[in-house]
Amino acid sequence: MKRVIKPEGRFNIAIEDVPVPEPGAGEVRIKAVRSLISRGSEIGARYTREHAVSPEIMGYSLAGVIDALGPGVNSFACGDRVVALAPHAEYVVCPAVLSSPQEQPMVVAVAAGVDFDAAPYWPLVAGAVSWVDIEEIEPNHTVVILGQGLVGS
Repeated sequence: MKRVIKPEGRFNIAIEDVPVPEPGAGEVRIKAVRSLISRGSEIGARYTREHAVSPEIMGYSLAGVIDALGPGVNSFACGDRVVALAPHAEYVVCPAVLSSPQEQPMVVAVAAGVDFDAAPYWPLVAGAVSWVDIEEIEPNHTVVILGQGLVGS
């Protein structure tokens, strides 16, 4: 399979061939359909570094289809359309079983009617909504938004 890597050297981005990963206990393997590139954290930060960056953080959000389940995964099935916080790769393995009710999911089912072009934006929307909710912002409050990307918008 192919995945994006960032070897040493500023703006040095490459694609490498590696074995297809196998899911372990509580994990699913996803065959990618779309992968979202973050202009800020990836293009503006990771890709411009002089040093190499781990392939595990070369990515943001990926939408695809589950093609393998690890032991103990009961909430998903092969063929499910999902979005995941995952690196840019043909196949990714992600945790699909939460260890506590407070843990945030890394894999979420794609709602009916949402296509693969829109699905990778889930973490941005979820983050923007939850960050506004936890701050208890009211109509008469003054708010400064520092992010100028999709979340800031």
